[in-house]
Amino acid sequence: MKQPTVYALTAVHNYLNLTKKFIKCLIDQDYKKTVIVIVDDGSDDGTSEFISSHYKKILLIHGDGNLWWTGSLNKGINLILEKAKKDDYILTINNDCTFKKNYISQLMSSSREFKESIIGSCILDNKTEKIWDAGITMKWNYLSFYLDKNKMRSDIINKQKFSVNFDTLPSKGTLFPVKLISDIGNFDQKNFPHYLSDYEFFYRAKKSGYCLVVNYNAKVFNDVTRTGMGGETITKLSFKEYLNLMFSTKSKLNVIDQYNFVRLHSPLKYKPLNYLMICAKMVHYLFHVYPFSLILVSVLKIKKIVKK
Repeated sequence: MKQPTVYALTAVHNYLNLTKKFIKCLIDQDYKKTVIVIVDDGSDDGTSEFISSHYKKILLIHGDGNLWWTGSLNKGINLILEKAKKDDYILTINNDCTFKKNYISQLMSSSREFKESIIGSCILDNKTEKIWDAGITMKWNYLSFYLDKNKMRSDIINKQKFSVNFDTLPSKGTLFPVKLISDIGNFDQKNFPHYLSDYEFFYRAKKSGYCLVVNYNAKVFNDVTRTGMGGETITKLSFKEYLNLMFSTKSKLNVIDQYNFVRLHSPLKYKPLNYLMICAKMVHYLFHVYPFSLILVSVLKIKKIVKK
C-alpha cells in the first residue's frame, strides 16, 4: 500500500537554534515520506540563509514579519495544496518542539485507525515532562478552554493509547488530511491573526463532523516558557501594559480574539453570558493597573475602617 506524504508545516521568526533542533527531529523520522515546509516570517538571524544553504529539499517560504502564526500557516497550506495529493496529510507544529523518531509514524497509525479524524499529540513540558496539553473541551458556561485533568494524568495516559471526542486541539503537533481544507476552508486569518486560530479551526472541523483524537504515544516536548504575553502571573500593570494585554496580537488574553470566538461559535443561549465575562475580564485586569489598584486598596481600607 502506497504511503501518503505528510507535509510538516511550521512558521518561524528568529530562534535559529530551535529551528535547527526541530529540523533534525523531522529528518530523523522513521516515516520517510515527509516534506518539511517552513515559513520564515521576517527572521533577521540568518534563518533563511541557513536553511537554503543546508537543506535544499525543505520548502522555504518568506514572509515580511507581518504574517503572524495564522498568516504563516495559511501561506504554507496554500503552497502544500499546489503539491499534495488528496490522500496526503498536513502536520502543523511549532519549531520550539522536539520529538522522537517514531513521532509521525504514531500519528499516521492513528489516522489509519480513526478514519475522518484529526490526530493531536500529547504535549509535554520539555524540562519537567509534565503534561501540558492533551486536548481541549469547551465549557461555554464558563467561556473556558478546559483541559480535563483526568485525561492528563500520567497513570491514565500510560494505560491507554488514545482519547477521543475533544472539542478542539492546538496546532502544536496536530495531523489532519489535506482534504479538510476543501471541507472547511483555511485558518481564519482575518478574525484570529495569531492566538485562537488553531482552536477556532479545529472547533470548526469538529462541527463539520470530524472526530478529534489525541494519541498519547505521539509525544511532543515543548519549550512552554516561549509563550506569548498573558501566560505569567500579573500583579501590577501600567496603563500601556494593560492595553497590550487586552488588545495586542501577542497577548493570549486578547479580548478581540475571544469576542470573535464567541461570536462565531458560542451556543446562542451562552452568548450574552460570554460577552459579559469578556467585559468582566477587562475590568478585572483594569484593577491591576497602577494607580487604579492603589485607589481600590484605599477604598477597601476606608470601608474596613468605617465598619469598625
